[in-house]
Amino acid sequence: MIRHVWSLAVRSAITDKDTNLMSLIEVADTFEVPAGVDMNSTPIGVEQLEIVSLWCRKDLRVAVKGEAQINYYHANGELAQTATFLLDLTSFHRVRTKFHTRNLTITSLGRIEFEVLVRQRDDDEWEMVAKIPIDVISTASQPSQSVK
Repeated sequence: MIRHVWSLAVRSAITDKDTNLMSLIEVADTFEVPAGVDMNSTPIGVEQLEIVSLWCRKDLRVAVKGEAQINYYHANGELAQTATFLLDLTSFHRVRTKFHTRNLTITSLGRIEFEVLVRQRDDDEWEMVAKIPIDVISTASQPSQSVK
């Protein structure tokens, strides 16, 4: 069985080639949209965002494979994007995954959300293991730490 350990939305994730350690740069919890922008006529594009996850074997002695899925939801709850990829824990007891968002658009203020799901190789059921909310606010709103 595959166990989800954590997932984060970040601006960049850099893996050191010598140590295999990962640096997570600018964890995203808020996007600021310039005041006065009409997102109904001009959705905002997000140039760079990565969903980074750590996965491990539940039993260190048992090699496993499965699948992960990331769903992106607009602030109105509409499913906008889905990506599915293989999780291979046959050679190593844990693995990190980096999903680079492509053509991600924000269509309104509110809360966008990423869901992280896992499916064991022989199991047809997807299990949601994480939700990553990101608040989309106008610069006229109360500012917080943000990714621009």
